[in-house]
Amino acid sequence: MDETVDALRKRIITLEKINTALMHRVERSVDTSASAYALFERTITLQDRVDQYTRELEAKHAELTVTLAQLRASEDLLARTGEAARVGGWELDLRSGAVRWTAQTRRIHEVPPDFVPTLETLFGFYPAAAAEQLRAAVEACRSEGTPWDLEVPFVTAQGRHLWVRVQGRAELEQGRAVRLSGPFQDTTARREVEEAIRRERRRLQYVIEGTHAGTWEWHVDTGDVVVNDYGAQMLGYTPLDFRLLSKDRWWALVHPDDAEGARGMLQAHLEGGCPYVDQEYRVRHHDGHWVWVQQRGKVVEQGDGALPRLVAGTVLDVTARRLADDRLRETNRQLTEAESRARQLADVAEAANRSKSEFLANVSHEIRTPLNGVLGMASLLRDTPLAPDQRRLVETISTSGELLLGVINDILDISKMEAGRLDITPTAFVVGDLLEGLAASLAIRAHQAGLELVCLVDPGVPPVLVGDVARLRQVLTNLTANAIKFTQAGDVIVRVSPLVLVGREAAIRFSVQDSGIGIPPQKVDEIFEKFTQADGSTTRRHGGTGLGLPISRQLVELMGGAIGVESPEGTGSEFWFTLPLTLPATAPVSLPSPPILEGASVLIVDDHHAHRELMTALLSGWGMVVTAAAEASTALRLLRDAAQRGTPCAVVIVDAVMPGYDGPTLEALIRGDAALGAPALVRMVPLGMRAEAQGEGRPDGVVVKPPRRVELRRVLCDVLGGAPPPRAPEAPHTSRQSLRASARVLLVEDNLVNQRVALGMLAKLGVEADVAGTGVEAVRAFDGATYDLVLMDVQMPDMDGLQATRIIRETAAIERRPHVPIVAVTAHAMQGDRERCLAAGMDDYLSKPLSVSSLDGVLDRWLDGQSRTPEVPTS
Repeated sequence: MDETVDALRKRIITLEKINTALMHRVERSVDTSASAYALFERTITLQDRVDQYTRELEAKHAELTVTLAQLRASEDLLARTGEAARVGGWELDLRSGAVRWTAQTRRIHEVPPDFVPTLETLFGFYPAAAAEQLRAAVEACRSEGTPWDLEVPFVTAQGRHLWVRVQGRAELEQGRAVRLSGPFQDTTARREVEEAIRRERRRLQYVIEGTHAGTWEWHVDTGDVVVNDYGAQMLGYTPLDFRLLSKDRWWALVHPDDAEGARGMLQAHLEGGCPYVDQEYRVRHHDGHWVWVQQRGKVVEQGDGALPRLVAGTVLDVTARRLADDRLRETNRQLTEAESRARQLADVAEAANRSKSEFLANVSHEIRTPLNGVLGMASLLRDTPLAPDQRRLVETISTSGELLLGVINDILDISKMEAGRLDITPTAFVVGDLLEGLAASLAIRAHQAGLELVCLVDPGVPPVLVGDVARLRQVLTNLTANAIKFTQAGDVIVRVSPLVLVGREAAIRFSVQDSGIGIPPQKVDEIFEKFTQADGSTTRRHGGTGLGLPISRQLVELMGGAIGVESPEGTGSEFWFTLPLTLPATAPVSLPSPPILEGASVLIVDDHHAHRELMTALLSGWGMVVTAAAEASTALRLLRDAAQRGTPCAVVIVDAVMPGYDGPTLEALIRGDAALGAPALVRMVPLGMRAEAQGEGRPDGVVVKPPRRVELRRVLCDVLGGAPPPRAPEAPHTSRQSLRASARVLLVEDNLVNQRVALGMLAKLGVEADVAGTGVEAVRAFDGATYDLVLMDVQMPDMDGLQATRIIRETAAIERRPHVPIVAVTAHAMQGDRERCLAAGMDDYLSKPLSVSSLDGVLDRWLDGQSRTPEVPTS
């Protein structure tokens, strides 16, 4: 349009010049001849043409103005459209090398307004492979004029990863490319949508393939029916056979007895009478037999009028299920006939279970009752003055009785598990306390076997967890006791480590590793079976019932965990189990570390690596600066180095039993060298060994291996001269003694031996008790006196402890007497015994055989009035 206007302007200027020249000639001419007149007329004609061209030019100018306005509006619309569609443009001048971007292209690149693009920076926005691809496309277009259309990955100036579509073509002059240009589009959103569609299509295809479902579409306005390949194959047809399927042809295949009902449901759905179609009917197969199909579907597209446009759904072959339903009805008939006989068998089985439970309960009672006398008397005898030989005999009696009790408990646990009567009771427990208790209970056994027992808790394990701590302790005790039994020399290491911690959920791994004999490969899969041992021969060195590991496996599985073993024969074993546990709803209260321990330097001297690791983790958690040595010479060198640096060691913790220089000898060497700075000396001795027996020089402090955290902190504070560590408030010992001495306790027990045992243990704990031999005597004694605590046997002649408790509670309610704690003391240990005792009105449950510690715990709870909260250490 600009060229047209310019041409008109040039022609007008030419005509004006000719007209001006002619007018001058007319003015100069005096000739009035015909030629002059013709010249004049030509001039007038030219003038008219000039006027005409002027008018055309003005019209073209007006038209151009309108066109320019429309062009600006179009450019504005194009810019807004490009911004919405994320489409920009680009241009590369091959002569100057200049690159020009539209505003939208700059926005896609996320560059500032003053950014000047160049050919090199242009390729810098693409990953290496994409940049190389674009370079090749640009070169081909420049040299050969080949256009391109590429979709490639792209990284903006702000680091965002996108996908863009880059198109380009060449502008030629005299056969050579002088300019490259094209659109530039952000296709990230489209690709994401396409990928989502592809995923949905794949998912739908997987569903169809996995269920062998046929799909159908009914185009209501045309009557056409479209069935997929599975739908056609279901009826024995090829997809080509069903290509031109119509509604009428489909209904012709439906069984006459089913057609009316099937049509009726479909019509009801079309009229809005039901939200969807879900029906079963028979359709004739291509080979002539009938196929039961389940048709489901609904309107998916509504037409302009009252009728829908498209109905779609699935069709499944349910012939096998329908046949199975027929068989099931026949089976149900047969089952109904067999129910009466099954009830009879169930009654017989229930009677057998009751007999078995009663038998086990009686066996438990009859064995525990005399065993209570044996272990109780041995415990009391052990606290009297005895000759060494006599003490060994008493220890043998106690050990044998404990082993017998363990066998009884194993058999009862197996019986409970088989009857499904073993429950899990989650409670909050301190992990460190659990392992310390385990170590204390087995330390003597490990020491007698010449083994080092070490319990380690990895730093990532929460200090307090929620689970069935009694069952957890039982599994750990079984595995650790086994490890001690089958290990000739070396160590047994118990470790707790975290697997997964998410929110309040935790997966914890427990392991027991020994340096024992290992397990033959052919026996690994059998050791968790009941009554099975790795060595079942008559010449075996290690006894046992073979129930410990099966019980452990069933307990772990009951708690939702898994158990296993890794055991190369001859190199030791590692038994492990994992448990899903939880963290308590409220965070535990942690006691702060004593300030005197913060920054104090300590040297640990122990030849056992695992124990050094345990002590290092424990002391580091209290803020101490820890150094460790495996033997005396290294320890002395470290002490000299520290003293020469001007930072002498404050405390040295020495293992009493080490090869080469033992603990007392090393202590003497340290005391004899003044240059070492006179550190405080703490000796670690095995449980049952006196510190004074290890040497003439008395250490500044003594702890028993494996050390308890509370005891170790107290000893360290003592030797460093600081205040003792904080601990939970506790009633003064003298106050507890006075409470127990003044308390009135009634012991109800029909067995004379057990009476003596219980009275002896109570006297040892500072309590004197009255005795009733039957339930009748207990009720009579309760009527005549006021008691602070009643220890009630359950199985007694004439009136058992449950009935006596009910009478006492009823009498107290009528007479409005204060509540007196009644604790069941029974040899029954089957599932439900505790619940029956509590239901009868008892407050607590104590299983025979009795021990001083268990009886002390009962007195603590019900007589002393103490509420004990376990201390949560800081490490």
